[in-house]
Amino acid sequence: MTNFKMLELLHPVKLSTVEMYYFSLSFCLPAEFYIIRRDTDADEFLVLACDGVWDVMANEEICDFVADRMRVRDDLEATANEVIDTCLHKVTAEAWLSF
Repeated sequence: MTNFKMLELLHPVKLSTVEMYYFSLSFCLPAEFYIIRRDTDADEFLVLACDGVWDVMANEEICDFVADRMRVRDDLEATANEVIDTCLHKVTAEAWLSF
């Protein structure tokens, strides 16, 4: 079963032939990936995070955040939890300010 047929079962819609072609084509595109050489002299750590974190924090902001906490302690689990808590706090604060 193709991705399009699976999606069609989940949300039945009537599409024209052109729409169906472009819609199914979007599932066939390969994933993007990048290879970047590590600078062992400058790199301190690597941050792997979900889209939700990157939607709320900029690259430099999260690097500064993690670096500051790693200078104080080496507890990566606590640091990861603080990143998530900070993102949730920012999103909640923005929601309250929008009222």
